Amino acid sequence: LLAYTTAVGGSDLEDIHLRNLRTGRDLPEVIPRTKFSTISWTRDSKGFYYSRSRGSAEAANLSAANTHHQLWYHPLAGARTSAIPTGPTVRTGLRCRRRSPH
Repeated sequence: LLAYTTAVGGSDLEDIHLRNLRTGRDLPEVIPRTKFSTISWTRDSKGFYYSRSRGSAEAANLSAANTHHQLWYHPLAGARTSAIPTGPTVRTGLRCRRRSPH
């Protein structure tokens, strides 16, 4: 599988798509409204991590699009995508990392 993003009209909000490279066809599932996210596959290739702003899964909340950044996990095979509780985060370029408690 290949995960790639598209942005309508050059928007900062991107949709993540999945393509089966054997068939060349996209899977029907689309992850909408991510912003400045990278995609990181798990070692077993059963899913991937990505980031998004809180509330952006339901609607494009542009006023809060740069705050409340969250790490999400998307498992393959039809399981439900979910936010990962990570505590406060610091945006570092295109990556999101956990803030040290010290």
